[in-house]
Amino acid sequence: MKDIPADIASIKITEAISILRTLNQEIDDVLANFEEPGKINLVDYMEKNFMFNLPLEKFGYLTGRSLTTFKRDFKKAFTMTPQRWLTHKRLELAYYQLTEKKKSPWKSVMR
Repeated sequence: MKDIPADIASIKITEAISILRTLNQEIDDVLANFEEPGKINLVDYMEKNFMFNLPLEKFGYLTGRSLTTFKRDFKKAFTMTPQRWLTHKRLELAYYQLTEKKKSPWKSVMR
């Protein structure tokens, strides 16, 4: 893929964007936004995404915070460290998967 001429790559990118716009006219909001994520609601984000096995730095980045700010805001919101909370939430989900769903917890907990 490194040997694709720049003019052909540009045409293919334009073509792909055109197809995406045809399929979904609201895609411009996604395609045109190259900003870093702004500070978002930490509690909502973590409740929806705790099962993803990401480093704390990445969780911080995705919520619009530095690692230090993420840890500080997290402690305020959840009254425990992010590591302890993540472990607790993942264990709760694994327990639920085992007891209620009769499934292996590893497929849903550690994505």
